[in-house]
Order: sequence, then C-alpha cells, then structure tokens
Amino acid sequence: MNSEIDHLLSATRDAVRDAALTAATDCPEVAVLDRLLSRPVTPRAVEPAHAPVVPGWLEASVQAAATPRERRLADALLAAAPSLRWIAPYQPGDGADALAAGYAVTMLVGTGIPSRPGYQTPFVNPDVLVTFTLQAPDLFYPLHRHKAPEIYHVISGAAQWRRDGEPWRQRLPGEWFFHASEQGHAMRTGDEPLLALAAWIDHLDAPPPVLEVDEPA
Repeated sequence: MNSEIDHLLSATRDAVRDAALTAATDCPEVAVLDRLLSRPVTPRAVEPAHAPVVPGWLEASVQAAATPRERRLADALLAAAPSLRWIAPYQPGDGADALAAGYAVTMLVGTGIPSRPGYQTPFVNPDVLVTFTLQAPDLFYPLHRHKAPEIYHVISGAAQWRRDGEPWRQRLPGEWFFHASEQGHAMRTGDEPLLALAAWIDHLDAPPPVLEVDEPA
C-alpha cells in the first residue's frame, strides 16, 4: 500500500479520535465513527483518477486549512491525492449540471462494494464509509437524503448547510455535525472552496442519493 495513503488513514483516525475525546463537541455521533474506524482494514489497490475540480481547488483548500488538526489532515490528503481515485458522482442530466465539474469525492475506507460506477476504496472495512469531498466556490449542492446516517467534518472553507425544517446555517472549519437517516440536507459554497470529510456509520448498502432538483438555490 502507498505510504501516503497509509499516512492519510492514520491522520484521519487521529482527527476522529481527537474529536471523539472532546467533550464539548456538538456531534456525539463522532464517538461511533471513532469506534468503527479503529477496526482493522484490508488494503486494496485503486486506480488513481482526478475529477475536474481537483486540480483547480484542492491545493487552495489545503492551504486554507488553519487549525492544527485540520491542517495535518489536509496535508496528508494532499500528499496522498495523486494516488487516490477522485470521482465526480453527478453528471450532466442528474439535476445539477454544475456539480459535474465542481464537485468530487474520494473514498478512503469503505465496504469494497462500489455504490456508484467507478468508485474504488484503498481500505476495506465492512462497517464504515469514510470519504473526502471537494466543492468549488459558488456552487449549490441541492437537497438530497439517504438512509445512511452521516457525519460531516469541515476541514477548510466556510460554507452553508440546511437540514430539513431548519434555516441555512454557516459551518466553519473544525466543525463536526450529523445528518440523521433520511434527513434531507443541502449545502452551498460562497467565495471559498469547501474541503470536508463525510462518513456513513450505518446502512452502508443504501443507494446513492437522488438530487431533489426542485429545491431552490
């Protein structure tokens, strides 16, 4: 296994463990993620790929990571990025055409059974899915939902999220927050790109979300 990808896994585990031990966190579910992510993984080779948004915004997002924990994680991601498989999960015709060029995801840990064509994961763990997402500036990710409960961590870039029944809320670097099963959520960036960690902690066999394209930007 590539040493940079090994280091990324270690940095991710450290960041999750640090958050789980922080009593003041607004996301107690991160303790579940810590427990799942600490389990043994099976390395698996991946074929590197780079979605359109990555060359334009990944390095800027890493440089914008300001706090020590987020900077360590971002630096590890940047070092491993050439060996990772970055996928644009939405294509023109899926309801938000700008996402095809402005949004990408790379899997770090997963079940090994791809939920979308082209997905590959360098570490297999049947109990958890951990990804990194990159969203370009001034980009709207429409409302969507999935059965899998999801934890988000903002590594860099101030963006806004909205959950079912709630107003838009600014989320800042360092924050961890939770989307319950089938809880609709949307996000939008402003002047900065958004680099985040996203993890599913149950129902890993849930199908990929379908964009609810009537959601107004």
